[in-house]
Amino acid sequence: MRTILALLFLFPVLAIAGGPELTTNTTATWKVEMGGDVHYDFIVKDITNLEGGRQFDYKMTNLQHTHGSVSISSDAMLNATILHNYFDGGLLQLSDATSVWLSAKAFAGAKKGKVKLLADHEVEEFELIEKKKMAMFVDGKQTNVTALYLVTDSGTKLWVLDNPKNPLILKMDLGWTLTIMEYHSK
Repeated sequence: MRTILALLFLFPVLAIAGGPELTTNTTATWKVEMGGDVHYDFIVKDITNLEGGRQFDYKMTNLQHTHGSVSISSDAMLNATILHNYFDGGLLQLSDATSVWLSAKAFAGAKKGKVKLLADHEVEEFELIEKKKMAMFVDGKQTNVTALYLVTDSGTKLWVLDNPKNPLILKMDLGWTLTIMEYHSK
């Protein structure tokens, strides 16, 4: 028992109700694992235009050092059921899809238990299995956040931050995985 208490003292884990907030200074880093020895970081930074639409810059630590900017329209942030998950670099303007976040419509459907999304190559129905605690680093501190855990019949999986103002994709498994590692909002 003393060992457990000592570990909790040395490595405190915070729980944030509603999850981390989204600010213009937010930077988030995900680990991407494509299988075998192919893995790299996907880093999103400089998020702007928080009222309605979203815009951000990204870079990857892959061999090509892919980087670019993404602009998501306010209509897409409200209504899109398409998730854009592949990046080639340069400027990407999304008017019918989101990336990194679920739209308000998709998040509402997920909270109710089911939502149809095009996450990879076909539309699938994601079913809310449960709310799960997920560990991640928020502003340098290990933190537990609540995620909606969604699964399709084919085995595609999404973990989405349970926060309607910041429905961030924390993890996804499309045959390759993306897992959030850290989130800085300051």
